Amino acid sequence: MSSSSSTNKTNDLTFCKFIKYLDIRALLDIIFIQVFERYISGKTKKCYDNFIPDINEVKKTLDILKEFCMRDEFLILKLMVESGLRSTEIIHFIETFDESKIESFENISIYPMFYIRGKKASYYLYCSSKTMTRVKLRIDSLQKLNLKKIFEKLRRRVEKAFDEKLISPKYYRKFMRHNLVMLSCNSETVDYIQGRM
Repeated sequence: MSSSSSTNKTNDLTFCKFIKYLDIRALLDIIFIQVFERYISGKTKKCYDNFIPDINEVKKTLDILKEFCMRDEFLILKLMVESGLRSTEIIHFIETFDESKIESFENISIYPMFYIRGKKASYYLYCSSKTMTRVKLRIDSLQKLNLKKIFEKLRRRVEKAFDEKLISPKYYRKFMRHNLVMLSCNSETVDYIQGRM
């Protein structure tokens, strides 16, 4: 490999990391980030996954998975979509659930998490009051589930559905973040909701 080729790959990787930094901090509009990503001539995919599903893709996935999942499994999936939390944070929420900590404001419920795992943090879980009510009613059943196995089952189901083009649960967090930014929610608020601060 020539030194020129090696330098270009290093520059591309550095550029990818910079783009990821800008995206995570919401320092640039998503349109500009996508233009920069295209500039790297398709190499971006190797270092930065820029896929963000649209609302129709997420709805279609949920509709299909609703038929595939048991009621409690689907409730966990719905909670993941609404909150934008990682699967490990959802597991922590279910395992340590305390109904007295729920705060509700009209159609929104907030649950203090203050869960830190390595460099990743989650301060609050935000979801619809309707979903939180379902969680309260089903919490005993939810706590008996092997949640890690459920997330693995959902991941496998999505991977097997090539023709249906289902959206993997790992993209729900990006989907939620992107939509909050598109709705003019400032980046600090989005970062706080998703535990990036």
